[in-house]
Parts: sequence; C-alpha cells; structure tokens
Amino acid sequence: MIDQDAMEKYIKAGEIVNATLKEAKRIVKPGVKIIDICEKLENLIRGFGGKPAFPVNVSVNEIAAHYSSPIGDTSTIPNDGLVKVDVGAHIDGYITDAAITIPLSRKYEKMAYTALKALIEAQKNFTAGKKLGKIGLIIEKTVKQEGFNPIRNLTGHLITRYNLHAGKIVPNVKTVLTSKINLGEVYAIEPFVTNGYGEVIEWIDGYIYRIRNIKKAKTRIEKKIVEEIYSRYRTLPFSERWIKDIIDPDKVRKVLADLVKKRIIEKYNVFIEKTGGYVAQFENTVIVTEKGAYVVTRVEEIA
Repeated sequence: MIDQDAMEKYIKAGEIVNATLKEAKRIVKPGVKIIDICEKLENLIRGFGGKPAFPVNVSVNEIAAHYSSPIGDTSTIPNDGLVKVDVGAHIDGYITDAAITIPLSRKYEKMAYTALKALIEAQKNFTAGKKLGKIGLIIEKTVKQEGFNPIRNLTGHLITRYNLHAGKIVPNVKTVLTSKINLGEVYAIEPFVTNGYGEVIEWIDGYIYRIRNIKKAKTRIEKKIVEEIYSRYRTLPFSERWIKDIIDPDKVRKVLADLVKKRIIEKYNVFIEKTGGYVAQFENTVIVTEKGAYVVTRVEEIA
C-alpha cells in the first residue's frame, strides 16, 4: 500500500495537474501559438510548487499524442480544431498524468464526450483483482457504442516513482492480458477515440526525449550534457526547450540526434492516426484503494 507521505504528494500533484488543465481550457483558442500554451502551462506547474513530469503535449486533430513544441515553433491552434492537452506533474517523483480534449467545433463534441464517457466507465470498474484486459473491453464497448473506434495501439500505464511508464498497460480494446490490478498501484487511464481506423503510426519527427543509458556517454562533452540533464529530470521525459542553457539552441537538435543514435537518450516520435482520422482523449491518474479507484486528477470537473 501507499504510505501517507506518498499519498499526500500524489494528491498535491493531482491538484496541480487539475488546475493546470483548467487554465489550458481557458487559453486554448484559434490562432494561439502552441509553444505559448506549452510554456505557460509548464511554468504554471512550477508556480504551483510541482515540476513537469514531461513536456506539455498539445496534439491537434489527427495528431494523437507526443506533440510538444520544439524551439522556435510557429504552429498555432487552428479554427475548428480538436485539441488534446496532456499534462503531467510530480512532487518528489510522485507523478500524476491527465489530459482533456477541447473541441473548437460542435461537430467534434460527441467524439470528445465519448472519450470522457469511456474514461468514467473504466474508472468505475477499476478495482483490485480485476484483469487489465477487462478494462480494455469496457473502453472498447463504450467507444463503439457511440459510433467511434478506440485506438488499439495506445494505452494507459502503470506509474511508479520517477517512472511514468512502469511496465503494466491499460489497454483501450479487449485483450488477453492476464495481469491484474493490485491494491496500492497508481495508473493513468487514457481512452483515445477516433473517427478513423483506430491505429496510430509514428510521424517522422519528435521533440520529447528521455535519458536511456547514461553509462553509454563516453566523451567528456557527452558526459557533461547527459549528467546535467539527468540531475534535472532523471529518466523522466524532457523537451529540447528545457536544455537551451546546456546546449547552444542552434545546435540542440543536432546534439540530441547524435545522442539518440548512440542510444544514450531516446526520442518520442509524434503519433498520428494512420488514416488521418481525428482523435479525442481524456485521461486521469488513479490510485487503487480498497474502495476502488481514487481519482487524483478529476478531469471530469473540467470537461
């Protein structure tokens, strides 16, 4: 079970994520620069007393996940867009992760509602002892009943201290997974819903990274860069925007590409729906208690 100190930190991190997403709903408007949204929300997390657990994701339309503005990003929120904002915060490594969808056109409201409905149904059934594959079935049924498809190759995930993706997954479709939900575990549950086929593919690029193997750094410069990144973010994801003071901004992309090639760090490529379908997402972090899923991020309040 989770001790009292950890529980308090999860609850505080959940409150920070909830407040940050409320601000996201206020500021996401057509014409606003995505980099301004990312940086404002990341600074808000810091201002509330937490640290970002990963760069804020602002994924628009057919982009399902992992879009966080690179240095110098000029992209803006489009008219009539379907915007996913995914935010994570941690207190002393205790991470909460949540997302909302903001439909800027009424024609996408049902899709967004369906993602939220699937999340709520999953939470109701998220109890100790239940197989995670059964949660996927609940999400899939809920989504298909509304006339959409779940994205089968995106999942929720177990969270542990300083580890955003800690092994177990929460599927969005029926699977044969036999692993069970255990008391005291922390999960991000995140249904993804689309009017497309229901799979994502990797885009050619990505702007989020994490330390993979610090021991592979061999040269003095590599060691200095990687050790400084690790001291700030450990193995949590980070943005190229966050290391402009470590590496010359004009050289960041090249240096990071070299570290990826050497398998010192890894890159998260942007995910897009393979048929160009638009994507909606809602996500909460829950703690498994004897009474069921204790929701610490409460995105239902924001939708």
